[in-house]
Amino acid sequence: MKTFASDRGFSLIELMIVVAIIGILAAVATPAYVNHLYRVREDTAVQQLMNIKLAQEKFYTLNDQYATSTTAPAFTPMLDFSVAGTSIYLYAIATTNPSVRYTAQVQADLNQDGFRTSCWQVTESAAAPTQITNGLGNCAANGEGFSISLLTNLF
Repeated sequence: MKTFASDRGFSLIELMIVVAIIGILAAVATPAYVNHLYRVREDTAVQQLMNIKLAQEKFYTLNDQYATSTTAPAFTPMLDFSVAGTSIYLYAIATTNPSVRYTAQVQADLNQDGFRTSCWQVTESAAAPTQITNGLGNCAANGEGFSISLLTNLF
């Protein structure tokens, strides 16, 4: 039986080209995926602060005061998420005067390295959460931030 060159399979050069292409795709996709993951975690923290704000308004409507640490058992069922048992987020609600206002803060460890440095807060009068640098602990000016994706350099 006669064999042809096309019947022998792939050459080593062809396999190396395929491996190089897969490596380039992985080098581009990994930073983009990590940045997306950080953005999702940041959006989750901000959304949960807005949920805290909504729950504070519900609590105020029912009790003529905003929730404090002493009223937490009555307040936490009004939240549509659990504030306990997460390694990424740490929540705190402070009140300077329970009948006047509150401040809710979240400190996030976006990259899960053990340091919560990205922080946001919302108050009674704030329209939306704002990023802060003097929050619950070691909040940083830029937080944990996002690395520059290779995709931004390509286009």
